[in-house]
Amino acid sequence: MLGTYIESCEAQWLAGQEVALGDYLAAINAQRRVLSTVGLERRQRDVTPSLADIAEEIEREREEAAGT
Repeated sequence: MLGTYIESCEAQWLAGQEVALGDYLAAINAQRRVLSTVGLERRQRDVTPSLADIAEEIEREREEAAGT
């Protein structure tokens, strides 16, 4: 339920609508406490693509451009 409310607030904000900031922040804080209580923790993960991934993407783009 909290996740749905938080996502709704974020969608409203992105659409340029006004969002009750206090309620939004309270929901985020409550969700963080709930997740912490059940043992979930925030963890960093590397989302940077490797050079091999970048090279593959460039090659795919070249192949698609050549095929058009």
